[in-house]
This record gives sequence, C-alpha cells and structure tokens, in this order.
Amino acid sequence: MLLGRGDGGRHVLLSFLLLAGLILLFFLDQPIRNVTSMISTDQFLNIMGITSDIGSWVYLSIIALAILGFGHTRNEKKLKIAGKYGLYAVVSSRLIVEILKHLFGRPRPALFDSEGFRIGPTFTSGYDAFPSGHAGSSFAFAYILSKLFPKKGYIFYGGAIIISFSRVYLDVHYASDIYAGGIVGIISGMVVYKYLETKRIT
Repeated sequence: MLLGRGDGGRHVLLSFLLLAGLILLFFLDQPIRNVTSMISTDQFLNIMGITSDIGSWVYLSIIALAILGFGHTRNEKKLKIAGKYGLYAVVSSRLIVEILKHLFGRPRPALFDSEGFRIGPTFTSGYDAFPSGHAGSSFAFAYILSKLFPKKGYIFYGGAIIISFSRVYLDVHYASDIYAGGIVGIISGMVVYKYLETKRIT
C-alpha cells in the first residue's frame, strides 16, 4: 500500500523526535542513574530482581506459549492468536536486539565505571548494554496484547514499563538502553502483527 499524502512527512518527523529523545537521554543517563541509586533499598532490589526475571525473553516466550496452550484448551481464537503472535514478536525482538547489542558494544554501567567509555562491534561479555533486551521483549509482547485486547492496553504497557525500570534500578542498564529497547520492541511487535494478520486473513 502506498503511503498517503503527508504520511512520509509524519514518519520523518516521528523518526526525528525519537532520535532526539534518545540523544537527550544519553546526556541524562548518569543523572538518572544517580537518582536511582539514592532510592535503592535491599528489599526493593529483591522485588525488582523478580520483576526483571519475568521480563526476560525466555520467560515471556513461556508465557506466550502458555497463552497459546490455554487458547487451544478453551478453543479461544483470540487467545491462540495472542500466544502465537506474542511468541513471534518476543523472539523477533530478541534477535534484533542481540545484533544491535554486539554491533554497538556499549559497556554496562558497572563496567563503564571501571573501564570507561568505549563503543564498537564486540562479543566481549559486559559490552552488550545497548539496547535493552528486556525492554525490547516486554514492549514487543505488550504491543501484541494491546492490539488484541485494547481495553487492557494500559496493563500490558504498564507491565513493560515496570520491567524496563527494573533494569535501570538494578544498575544493569542506562535509561537510553531502555528507551532504545522499547522502540525496537514496539517496531518488532508492529511488523509481526501486520505480517501475521496479512497471512491469516489471506
């Protein structure tokens, strides 16, 4: 389908705004990290640790498979679609994120403290902060679920935001890592949803 009149301009503007937001966050990464460390407590660290685990692509894939299985058990078409689309979106997002992680090679916060700034292609452990895989997977899944259950969209996106925040709170990612991961996740979810819907309808 051809872009409608003005669509190209809107896409360019949106891309510019997203890039501007990312650049701004690069400058705010350390201040945000400092504030987060000030409000850190042992009890909340444990809670954020559990929250972070739920947001891994492995756990989200298991949840998607559980939804798919439950949908088959109940013969609920929408649940089956949610499980299938969600699984594809989570895995697709994770693959894209992994490529970007090793392409950019940004050190995680603790490693940055000890070794300083560096960036560039690498497979060295610890140089895989940008973008966040947890943010990518959780936002990809949230997009799919929100498309299928729009009235509960605030719950799904709220969960993705909490999972993403946990990564900053645990000091394993910067805010800009989360932001970039979220964008990758939403785009992945969008592409997967449109592609699978086209295949399903046709």
